[in-house]
Amino acid sequence: MPAGELNPLSDPPVSMFATGKQCALTPLRAGDCLVRVSHPDTMYPLDVLVRVIERIDTVYIEPSQALVSLSGTNAQTVSLSLQNLPSGISANIHDYAWTFPPDASESLEWHIYGGDTGGKGDTAWLAGKKRGTVRVEASHPLASQKREILVVVRDMAEDAARASTYISTR
Repeated sequence: MPAGELNPLSDPPVSMFATGKQCALTPLRAGDCLVRVSHPDTMYPLDVLVRVIERIDTVYIEPSQALVSLSGTNAQTVSLSLQNLPSGISANIHDYAWTFPPDASESLEWHIYGGDTGGKGDTAWLAGKKRGTVRVEASHPLASQKREILVVVRDMAEDAARASTYISTR
């Protein structure tokens, strides 16, 4: 029957329960260790590297507003922050990335602030150009999910001028 044992020279990041040919590992903390599997009918044991990583799945991006309504010449800013970060970990504002759809520039003008390269930073300035709806995505490496921000542009002067022209059937 195969047997499993943890590397005795390390402080293993897992606890192990082995019965016959099966083994159950329970993560205790981040780290790595070797699990040695042996069998009387084999010449060599098998060393399995076990790596426990700390995933931050509960971290999410929180925008200052998830629905932005732009009208006329009014511009607005949207700021991002990460929620549920474990203690001791801080978000780098240079790692926030904003993704605008290819046709967004028809309805919207934007500038990203706070980052060191284009499209990166924790704040976006948004201004409407033409009536429409734009779905903007924000992401950060520490957050497992992207965050969608909906920008609605309405009541633009150009739209009002077009609305005043009509055909009458008298």
